[in-house]
Amino acid sequence: MENTTLKEGDYLYTPPSFKHSVTSQTGCTLLLIIPEEVEILV
Repeated sequence: MENTTLKEGDYLYTPPSFKHSVTSQTGCTLLLIIPEEVEILV
C-alpha cells in the first residue's frame, strides 16, 4: 500500500484492524464509510 497514488473515483478497501496512513500534496476530500470504531493516530 505504501507509495500508492489514488485518483478521483478510486475505491480503497481496508480490512478491519488494518493500519495505514493517508497524505495529500495538494489537499483532497475523502468519503469514509466506517462500519466500526476507528482509532486515529496522529
